[in-house]
Amino acid sequence: MTATFATDYETYVKRLSYGKRLPGTIYLHRDTAACTQGLLADVLNRIANLHALGSEFNVVKLRTDARRLSFLAYPGFFEDPHPVLEKGLAVDLSTGRTYRTDYRESLNPPILHRKELLLEPSHPRANEFAALSAAEEEAGLYTHAATIGFRLNWERVLRERGVKLDGHMIRFSTETPLAV
Repeated sequence: MTATFATDYETYVKRLSYGKRLPGTIYLHRDTAACTQGLLADVLNRIANLHALGSEFNVVKLRTDARRLSFLAYPGFFEDPHPVLEKGLAVDLSTGRTYRTDYRESLNPPILHRKELLLEPSHPRANEFAALSAAEEEAGLYTHAATIGFRLNWERVLRERGVKLDGHMIRFSTETPLAV
């Protein structure tokens, strides 16, 4: 990592024009231009090579409040409407320390919502993913957004609302698809 990047990390990350923004973090798919071109891409590639992280680590979590980032593996990112987090590697850019997490044996792993926000707005599937998010929001599934980030809570909300996912569409128990 270059000294310039370490010094300017927070500013660089906060200037990103897209990404899923949560307090203190921005999530990006690794195929986005921000992760494949330029200074951030160089740093990500070096860290990925150093830790033998392959393409299965397809999401990057960039901290906006610290010099830290994580590589996250969401198998089925494009296929599953709400992919499950399988494993991750967090890197403290100031110290070089790393932290690994593994959810493969978890009964209640984190899941991903609003996937369109991790992609560039021009991505061919961004509109499809955005339509799913809009339909889920309209159906009241995001009312308690703080609790739906784990599989068991999400499945409970779906059952309570009488909703089933059919690919990137939602269906009500007695109705036709609402989205896409």
